[in-house]
This record gives sequence, C-alpha cells and structure tokens, in this order.
Amino acid sequence: MSPLTGWPVLAVNPTTKAPCTPHGFHDATTDPEQVAAVMKHPGVGIATGNGLLVLDIDQHNGVDGEAAFTVLQSGHTGLNNTYEVLTPSGGRHLYFEYDPAEMS
Repeated sequence: MSPLTGWPVLAVNPTTKAPCTPHGFHDATTDPEQVAAVMKHPGVGIATGNGLLVLDIDQHNGVDGEAAFTVLQSGHTGLNNTYEVLTPSGGRHLYFEYDPAEMS
C-alpha cells in the first residue's frame, strides 16, 4: 500500500510549493482517480492536520535541524517509525500519523 493511501494530496508548484488549485489546500483529495492525476504533476503536496503531522528537518543559517531532531528523538521512541522524504535542500520530511482525539 502506498503511504499516500488515505492522505489528502494536491498539485503544488515544485519551486514555491504553493498550491496549483483554486482553493489551495482545501482542494486536497483522497479520491483514487484524482490522486492518480495529481501524481502526474511535477509537484505534489500533502495536506496535513486531521491525523497527519510532518516534521521538516532543515539546516539553514547555521541552525542544525538534524542535531535538534536527534535530541527530540532520544526522548520519544515512536519518532522512529515513519515515512521519510529527502528534500532538494538536503533536509528531510518525516511523516507521522496521530489520533486527533488524543491531541485535544
């Protein structure tokens, strides 16, 4: 099963990451036919919230996001089981599913 199954996706500008849809992230879809069409686009975004969290680890302006994540990870063993995507800038996106009812 694809990690995108059930995750709302939308076409985005691959350079700016801005949505290419009239209503932005509100146009994200889980419909299999629409997801297949979105996956043909050069930029694909995943709408977060409602059970999906993305941790963006970067290294910019002298700040080492990887070192900060290592500290965070040492206290939370559940942060090891996830999907990971490498970004063009050398960072990482880590995807976590959660139960929104437990976050209130």
